[in-house]
Amino acid sequence: MIADLHEFVKEAEAESNDTLLTLSFEARQHAFLIQIYTGRFLLEQKQEYGAKISKEFELFQNYLDRMEAHLHTERERELHVELSTLRKTYHDIYWELRHDQEEIARLMDEAMPRFSAIIIKNTEQPEHEAAEREYEVRVRALKAIALVEAELLIIGGIGTVIGFIIAFSIARGISQPVSATTSVMDALTHGNFSVEVPAQDRGDEISEMARAVQIYQR
Repeated sequence: MIADLHEFVKEAEAESNDTLLTLSFEARQHAFLIQIYTGRFLLEQKQEYGAKISKEFELFQNYLDRMEAHLHTERERELHVELSTLRKTYHDIYWELRHDQEEIARLMDEAMPRFSAIIIKNTEQPEHEAAEREYEVRVRALKAIALVEAELLIIGGIGTVIGFIIAFSIARGISQPVSATTSVMDALTHGNFSVEVPAQDRGDEISEMARAVQIYQR
């Protein structure tokens, strides 16, 4: 989006289109702010950045709409169509990524601790041993979250559509095995110790979590 707006500025300057030039400058400013706030949101997980991102998307679209009446050349019209498409793609992927990130946080912060507490309460092993194993599960879960946040921070810094697509794939790859592991823990809480624990052969923190969960089958 920023590259297209740079080209808009050049086009407007070449034809002395002052109105289009001003609108292009303003739109480019909001595109930069979208990129900056998105990176901060992915890093810090503060809702205040989510509100700022939504506001900047709204302002960017407003300037994009106002630019349409001042397009004079075919190249300007092509750039405007491309900008509209990129804006929609960026916005859609941002919301998909944000949803997956919130779902991962919910599973880690709510579902897994709740199921762990139930399993510990009903296990036949000594209480102190169960507590130690719960702590190991939590530590491994936090390591997995830290890895995801580091990856998302890098992608947020890039601030491109390709980066968001990669981040989206990573989030999907984590949320599915985490959800599957959560389902297994749910089954364990109901006494089904024969259920198979998935994702043990992934070779990453998720597989460590899965093997930690399998401890409760013993």
